[in-house]
Amino acid sequence: MHYFGEKMHKTKVFLHKSENTLERDSDIIRIYVGICNKVVSLLLHFVLTFFIVY
Repeated sequence: MHYFGEKMHKTKVFLHKSENTLERDSDIIRIYVGICNKVVSLLLHFVLTFFIVY
C-alpha cells in the first residue's frame, strides 16, 4: 500500500512538472510569435516604403 502511494505521488509530481513546462513553453511560443509578427510587419512596411520611394 505504501509503495502504491509513493508511485501515485511521483506521478502527481511528474504531471505537475510537465504542466509547468507546458505553460513555460507556450509563453515562449507566444513571445516568439509576437517577435515574428513585429519583424514581418516591419519588413512589409520597409518594402512598401522602398517601392513607393523608387
